[in-house]
Parts: sequence; structure tokens; C-alpha cells
Amino acid sequence: MKKFYLLVLSLLTLVSCESQKLPPEVVESLVTIHSIDNTGMKTKLLTPIVVDGRTIYVNKIPLLTNHDMMGCEIFQYREEEYGLEFLLTDKGRISWQQEAVSHKGTTGVLVIGGQFKCFMKFGRQIGGYNVKIAAPLTKEEAEEISKNITRNYIAIKERS
Repeated sequence: MKKFYLLVLSLLTLVSCESQKLPPEVVESLVTIHSIDNTGMKTKLLTPIVVDGRTIYVNKIPLLTNHDMMGCEIFQYREEEYGLEFLLTDKGRISWQQEAVSHKGTTGVLVIGGQFKCFMKFGRQIGGYNVKIAAPLTKEEAEEISKNITRNYIAIKERS
């Protein structure tokens, strides 16, 4: 449990220097996407998290954050499972193009408010402003995340 709290604190610190100025409801629902490290090496750039009794290591520095996502739509990719299609900023698009090459087809972690939400698959697409991510979410969870991404992006831009 102690490791989990360290993860939450680390992720909130890394998400944004401006997060202290943001309303609490925005900070609690900030969205970040992290890659999973499978090298087995333990460094200061990795954070251990326990998921279903198994320890995995994720990169502390997110691949995408709510700063890079202007909006989000949901899509159904399996029966009763929904994914997210993010509309990226210019910075987000460039970051994603660089990361997508090395992570396409692999598993990542979706983090909401510094807390593990679910595993997700990185899509095989490399370019463009829209990025589809298959995350095993219910329709209600996906709709709430979509709504929060738009609200958070507006709040972040107002504070910038």
C-alpha cells in the first residue's frame, strides 16, 4: 500500500508544476498514459505498482498527459468494452508520433488522478491528431473520462 501512495504522489508531482493552481476536481481527474517497463531493471525513472497481486514497473514520465489531449470520444471495440479516442494538441501529436513507433501494439497503463485505472493497448497508428486506445472500460467510465478530459484541458489552458 505504501508503494501505491508513493506512485500517486510521484505521478501528481510529475503531471504538472501548475497542478497546485488547478481546481481540486481537475487534479483528481487528470489523465496520464504510461508505458510499462519490461526490462527488469530497477531505476529511479520507474515506479512499481501492484495490480491484482502482481508488481509491474511503469515509467514515471508519462507518454501523454491531459496537457496533450484537447478532447476525447469513446468507441466500442468489444462487447461491453469501450476505448478512448483522444484529440491531441500539436505538442501531443509530435510526442505521440515519437512514442508510438516504439510502443505500438504493446500494453500501457491509463492513470486517472495519479491512480491506476486500467491496462490499455497502444494502437498501431503512428501519425495524426486522433489516437485510439483500447482500454477495457465500461461505457459509463469511458464517458466520464471523456467529459473530464475536455473539462481539464479547458481548465489547464485557462491557468496557463
